[in-house]
Amino acid sequence: NDVALSDDSVYFTDSFHPTIYSISRYHNSSSDRRVMRYSTGSYFDTKLGQFRANGLAVHDSSEEKDTLMVANTHTGNLYSVVVHKSEPAQVQTRQQQPAVGQQAHGPAAPTAALGPQRTHIVGIPGLNMSIKVRPPDAVAGQHIAAVHELMLPKVPGNVSDTLLLDGVWFVNSSFAVVADNYNNRVWGTEVGESMTSAKLACLIQLPVFKVPTTITAMNGKLCITNPHLDTCFPFLPCPHHAFEVIGVDMAQCKSWP
Repeated sequence: NDVALSDDSVYFTDSFHPTIYSISRYHNSSSDRRVMRYSTGSYFDTKLGQFRANGLAVHDSSEEKDTLMVANTHTGNLYSVVVHKSEPAQVQTRQQQPAVGQQAHGPAAPTAALGPQRTHIVGIPGLNMSIKVRPPDAVAGQHIAAVHELMLPKVPGNVSDTLLLDGVWFVNSSFAVVADNYNNRVWGTEVGESMTSAKLACLIQLPVFKVPTTITAMNGKLCITNPHLDTCFPFLPCPHHAFEVIGVDMAQCKSWP
């Protein structure tokens, strides 16, 4: 669903499977071309009708590990996901008990390279769409990510009291902005030290918002994609569908509550 860059890796979320994928940013040999898989466990284990891992951003990066922030559209919470870059055999030697507020879990059993198709019914307000997705490749070499849930409150919106979290962008190491797509909002979020907590701090709510999704920044402004998904869902053919990128000053983020 989303993509983010660390110092040496590219990470991808999968909204229908509890896995984050990564590849190297730099290809110097055939071993650099392998796809790494990081299991994120039950927080992101999608059941029928659910859409989970969505927006993704890198909080900090080192040679040993990367710390990611992942938005979960189904739960309305953010998650700190720490991925270690050692080989799977070193990571999966044995199961460890999770620390308080974290989740540790073992890898899934190996599967066929491509299993039978599954159908997920994605619950989008006003639209039921059947999407066929294949399970990921064999996961015998899957890493185990350390996942910490950053709880956020429910806030009544256009279509849901749960925050429908989408794209994430770090303004700095202690402040992130995150889209609340079908609620037509963007939240400024204070992030605790070492990504142990998150708190809604300010709100951008503009009449021009039509399901804001991905966020980045350029020349001191937030750049927010405005795809009008209320009139055309991404899996539908809409040849004349319009969308735009909106530039927004952070000063428009009004203190909340």
